Amino acid sequence: MKVVLLLTLLPLLLTAQTDCDCPATFAWVKKTFEENDAGFAYAVDRKGQQAYEATTKKTQAAVDTVSEANGCTQAIYGWLTWFRPGHVSISQVQQQNTQEDAPPATAEEIRSRYANWKRVDVPVSEFEASLESDDPYEGIWVTGDYRIGIKKMDDRYVGAILRADSLYWMPGQIKLEFDLDTMLTYYMQDHSPRYVHAPTPVGTNYLVADWVTLQRETPRGEDDPMLDLYLRASETEVPLFERIDDRTVYLRIPSFDQHKKVEIDSVIAAHREEILRTETLILDIHSGTGGSDQSFAELLPILYTNPIYTTNTEFYSTPANNQRMLDFADDPTAYGIDEETTAWALRGYDTLSQHLGEFVNLDGGRQDTLTFDTIHPYPARVAILIDGGNGSTDEEFLLAAKQSQKVKLFGQSTFGVLDISNMYFVPSPCGDYQLGYSLTRSLRIPDFTIDGVGIQPDFFIDRAVPKWHWVNYVLGVW
Repeated sequence: MKVVLLLTLLPLLLTAQTDCDCPATFAWVKKTFEENDAGFAYAVDRKGQQAYEATTKKTQAAVDTVSEANGCTQAIYGWLTWFRPGHVSISQVQQQNTQEDAPPATAEEIRSRYANWKRVDVPVSEFEASLESDDPYEGIWVTGDYRIGIKKMDDRYVGAILRADSLYWMPGQIKLEFDLDTMLTYYMQDHSPRYVHAPTPVGTNYLVADWVTLQRETPRGEDDPMLDLYLRASETEVPLFERIDDRTVYLRIPSFDQHKKVEIDSVIAAHREEILRTETLILDIHSGTGGSDQSFAELLPILYTNPIYTTNTEFYSTPANNQRMLDFADDPTAYGIDEETTAWALRGYDTLSQHLGEFVNLDGGRQDTLTFDTIHPYPARVAILIDGGNGSTDEEFLLAAKQSQKVKLFGQSTFGVLDISNMYFVPSPCGDYQLGYSLTRSLRIPDFTIDGVGIQPDFFIDRAVPKWHWVNYVLGVW
């Protein structure tokens, strides 16, 4: 049995000051990582002891002079990524607020708090009449529950609320403003500013600025229906299923997170019969999050044509690492594991404890073989959309899926972070930092490495092709 694969690509943001200085934190990180990370020796062997000492010396110089927490985390994270691009993390533990929670504000207090916010009072009818028809930014736009009118005023564009909740935001109040040469300022529910890149028109009816997406309501233009599908698919946090045409269905899975398994299985069950009577399935997992192998289990029988071979991993046994097995058993609910996995963890702990300082294969052989009783005639073709955002469990899924004769990968190379995996998170002695490192290495090493390389698509889609054209690209091939 295989345990959950987790991917952490970036450190958490820091907001509080640390109680221990940065040199002490780095000393703890270095010692803990050297003694316990499953990929430490592998990286040093590949890159050389001299290179390791050089990057450590450079990091030590940085942490000796850093004066604030963000800088400390960035310096240590840079040291960690020398070993590999992912499956490492360092974050500051947020300090709990011990003060008693204040009573919630009343609606009247909230309205009063924002009553004097800057505003533009223009009747909607007058606003609509003043719009420049050829200006891609002017118009009435919708994002979430907000209806916003954007109008160019002097050298800036200003977006004022036309409809909102009438609590935090009232008609006429300015929700966003930007010019094309700098940044967009977007005011959150509490009216605090967030700064993102100036928006880019996407098609005729969308403005996209990082995580802010505005959909045009007036004046509405003609757009490729695939653009609307792409934007909805990019924004959704739950699986999305749609029929494209008589021959093609589309399934978007934004994450294989272990907590998403129920949602994934539910969507597959609801549309399974339709998928199995349709010629082509486009499975979109681009920009995934990693997660759990269990989350893609229900997809494999649909894709299956022949035995699927998976390569096992070895656990690096140390007292600190083996504690993770006890963590599983002590709180299986928190890890989303069942009784069978809990029993496996306890057996694994006993075995690992007898082999301290060694790599141990808890699964027995080097490979497992997965077979199913049925090969479904449909879907006859499965296109999986991938890009550089896919790593860890996403790549584990792709290694299995691409063994099917039905499957072709479309898009761009994946991130490449799978060989060293199964993250474990431990607190620093002062309790103010948390280090994430990895417990296992794949038996694919060194013959078939993924880290730093990724998985290549069968059909490369150049970055010049917008992602909302990727579905059409697949339809053009098939």
